[in-house]
Amino acid sequence: MKNQLVQVFEANDMKTAKTVSQVMSTVMLRGGFNIWPELLSFLTKNIDVASLGVDEEINAQILEKMAISIHTIAIIVEDCSKLFEDNKFRNVIS
Repeated sequence: MKNQLVQVFEANDMKTAKTVSQVMSTVMLRGGFNIWPELLSFLTKNIDVASLGVDEEINAQILEKMAISIHTIAIIVEDCSKLFEDNKFRNVIS
């Protein structure tokens, strides 16, 4: 399921990705950060221009991917705020 969510997320369709963002957040909320520790790394990598391999111009597709990733991180932070306060997840968050 996680791989399918990532594939749909990367399709760069903003409406679909927003729905997938909600599902990603729900997975984290229900299972904790340990259920999908690589999700936060995946999302933060999507907002790092250097990791996207962009040397010159940032095109609309890359900007949309960045926006979707930021949106997803915001949902996770909002929905999972208690997890961020839990000491047992400090290493995953770091």
